[in-house]
Amino acid sequence: MHIREELKEKYPGLYKRTYKLKHRAAAIRLFCLECMGGDRAATKECSDTGCPLYPFRLSRQVQASLSASETDDIDEDVESHEEQELDDSTAV
Repeated sequence: MHIREELKEKYPGLYKRTYKLKHRAAAIRLFCLECMGGDRAATKECSDTGCPLYPFRLSRQVQASLSASETDDIDEDVESHEEQELDDSTAV
């Protein structure tokens, strides 16, 4: 399975905010996750300063231009994917 498909299953809310709602911070977060093979820790440790999205990779700078509810939604989705996976696995 391609990394994009894996992340789509792992972070469905992030995908929705990126592709349907067009949230900038979500799109940047998803781009970085794809680039780093889905590894959140690697995203935080990224050292590719040549990337045009490097300054925004942790969405701190992007947060200033978004409402608090938008960034809270993005953070909740990324941090709660384990809970979603547990819920999905018990529903089967």
